[in-house]
Amino acid sequence: MEKKYDLTALGELLIDFQYLPESATFKANPGGAPANVLSQVAKLGGSTAFIGKVGRDVFGRQLRDTLQGLGIAVSGLVTDNAAPTTLAFVTNGDNGEREFAFYRSGTADTRLSLEDIDASLIAESAVFHFGTLSLTYEPAASATRFALEIAKNSGCLISFDPNLRPALWDDLGRAKKMIRFGAANCDIMKIAKEEAEFAGLSPKAFPKLTFVTDGANGSDCLYKGAKYHREAYTINAADTTGAGDAFMGAVLHKLTGRGKDGIDALSKNDIFDALEFANAAGAIVATRHGALLSMASEQEIKNLLKK
Repeated sequence: MEKKYDLTALGELLIDFQYLPESATFKANPGGAPANVLSQVAKLGGSTAFIGKVGRDVFGRQLRDTLQGLGIAVSGLVTDNAAPTTLAFVTNGDNGEREFAFYRSGTADTRLSLEDIDASLIAESAVFHFGTLSLTYEPAASATRFALEIAKNSGCLISFDPNLRPALWDDLGRAKKMIRFGAANCDIMKIAKEEAEFAGLSPKAFPKLTFVTDGANGSDCLYKGAKYHREAYTINAADTTGAGDAFMGAVLHKLTGRGKDGIDALSKNDIFDALEFANAAGAIVATRHGALLSMASEQEIKNLLKK
């Protein structure tokens, strides 16, 4: 059955306040890993939808307007009258790497409930994507598990990216368990090398199609017992926020139109094509500030590939 949406993602939607040292001020950038992945897929022409929760405040309105402006469906975005939108403050080092300070105690995204989940939206999606941040607190953790079961029962491909943020976990042991839970309940996973090491995940615990990113060292794809590698592009990184999400979105754009049967029959060329395309998308985004509004266009990716 043809699906209405190529990708639906559930999780955090927030404001990244990016520190600008030249003016000693912060710029409010829309962000949140699952929404960033949607933004990249939408930029490449895919149909997308978001499930999550924001506050009834200026930031919540900004985020809703941003998603709508990108063509991302927001029927699954709920407004919480009693909790604020999540905020993060981001500073960057010389190599573009980030340091985060989160304001997320009792904020809207952690209060996503089972009643907020639109089952029909998930059922109309070819791919369902989630991470671990919606699993940090209740009721959002139960809502995530509920949505995941709907996706499985609807025949969706399941996509997972841990997006580990240690500062947001009261118990890092539970964070490890949730990464392992995600890996055991998805078809496609993108995981950073340090996240896999943190969770103690060996390749035996990976899903059938796994992409492992390692910054300037490039990325690997593990598929049917084989490992494929592509070097990273040499860039002047400005802000790596969203680069991994761009990689994930580019992978999903390249591979998930095949459906469950299709990812069981990938060729070596398919995998290298996806790795190169995704590496290019991530590299482009890392040269820009911000995340959700900084995703790479197909022409930009093609231009970098030609080089």
